[in-house]
Amino acid sequence: MASDEDESSARPPSLIERIDLELLASIATKIHPSKLPCVVDPIYASGSFNVVWFITFNNGDEWVARVPRLRWSPMLERRLRSDMLAYELISKGTSMAIPKIFAFSPVTDNPLGQPYTLMSRMKGKQISSLWFDKSWFTEERRLNFFRSLAENMAQLRQFSFPLIGSFESNDADGGLRVGPLLPSWLDLLSQPNRRTWDLRGPFSSVHELLSFEISRQMCICPKPLLQLYQGVLRLFAGFLPDPSLNQAPFVLEMPDFSYQNILVEDDGTVTGLLDWDELDTVPRQAGYARYPAWITRDFDLSAYGYPTENTDGPIPPREELQEDSPSELQRFRDEYLAAYAAVDPSGAHITRNSHVFHNLCIAIFNWQTASSIIPHLAKYAFGEAGETVLGSWALHEAIKDDAWYKNCIVEAERHAPPSDEDKKQWRAGFEALYGDSESEDPEAEPKE
Repeated sequence: MASDEDESSARPPSLIERIDLELLASIATKIHPSKLPCVVDPIYASGSFNVVWFITFNNGDEWVARVPRLRWSPMLERRLRSDMLAYELISKGTSMAIPKIFAFSPVTDNPLGQPYTLMSRMKGKQISSLWFDKSWFTEERRLNFFRSLAENMAQLRQFSFPLIGSFESNDADGGLRVGPLLPSWLDLLSQPNRRTWDLRGPFSSVHELLSFEISRQMCICPKPLLQLYQGVLRLFAGFLPDPSLNQAPFVLEMPDFSYQNILVEDDGTVTGLLDWDELDTVPRQAGYARYPAWITRDFDLSAYGYPTENTDGPIPPREELQEDSPSELQRFRDEYLAAYAAVDPSGAHITRNSHVFHNLCIAIFNWQTASSIIPHLAKYAFGEAGETVLGSWALHEAIKDDAWYKNCIVEAERHAPPSDEDKKQWRAGFEALYGDSESEDPEAEPKE
C-alpha cells in the first residue's frame, strides 16, 4: 500500500504550492519604482476565481499579488487581456477608488510561471462587515456612503460604446473595440477542459441580447417546466426593459457590485472598489447607474432570506438575520436614487427601475433562479394578481400547448441553435441540482 508521502509526491502540485514566494518578492522588488525589498505574507486569501498574496515593502507600501485559480488556456488569456483593456480605460480616465496596476501578465511564459497581476492594496473596511453592525450603521454614515458610492459610479458615464460585448485590441489603430462576449470566469472554472467556445454577439440592442439568450436556453433546457419559464421570460423581456434604452450607447459597470467588494472609511466614504473581472459593455439599465446588488435582494427569492409574513413569532432584528426587510430595502433604494440623482440628474431615470432589469437578466442568464424571480417580476408589472397567476402551475398548463409557445421553440432553434457542448453543460448542471433521470435529458421527449 502506498504511503501518504508517496501519494503526495505523485499528485501534481496545487497552485498554492507552485507559487515561489521568494521569487514573487523578487519580481515585486524589480517592479517597484524604488526597487525596494519586500516580504510576501505566506498567509494567502482565496476567492472564487483568484488567490491573492499580500506584499509589504520596507517603506510601508503594500501591494497585492493576484493569481487566477483557473488553469491557463487561450480563452483565459483572452479573458484576462479583455478585462485589462477595460480596466486601463477606467484607471486612466477617472479618479475612481480602484487599485493601481503595477504589473500584469496573462500568460505562463514569465518568471512566476503563472498569469498574475500586481496592484496596490486598498485601505478601509469592507462595507459587508459593517452593514449589519448596529454600532456603525447610522443614517448619517449610510447616506454618506451612498453619496460617495454614487460619485464613484457616475464617473463611468463618460464611456460609451456602440455594441454589447467584450473588449479586444484593434490592431488597425492600436486602440480597442467591442467584440463578442467572452465566457465568464465561472464558465472557465467549471469547464477547464473545454477547447472550443461558441461566442455570442456582439449585440447592437438590448432586445437582441435578451432574445438570443432566451432562444439559446429554450433550445437546450433539459425540462419542459424550465422551457415554460423561458417562455414567460420572453414575455417580460418584450415589455419590461425601457424601449428608449434599447439601442446604443452601451456602458460600463462594476461587474460584481456587491458589498464585499467595497471598502470604506469609518464615516462611510468609499476608499476601494475591488474585483473588476468580466468588464464587458452592458445595457444602460445594467450599467454604472444601477442600484448596488445587495439592496435589490428581495427580487430574487432564491437568495433572499427574510422571513415571510406567515412566520410564527416575532421577526429577529436585522443584525441577527443578516438580512433587511422589503420595506428597508425599498428605503435604501430611494436613498441611493436620491444620492445618484444629486451627482447625475440626467441619468437618475435609469437608476429608478434598474433593479427590475437587473433581476430580469439574472432570471434569463441563470435558469436556476427563474422560478423564484418570475413571481416578483409579475407582482411588479401586474400587482398582487399578477404574482398569483404568473407564479402558478395554472399558467404553465395554460400556455404549454398554445401555438405561441410552440412557435417560440421553433423560432429559438432557428435563432440560436445550441452546440453539443452547450447541451452537455446544461445536462450536467441540471443533474447536479435535481438528480439524474432519463426524463431530464434535454433531448428526451417529455413523459405523459
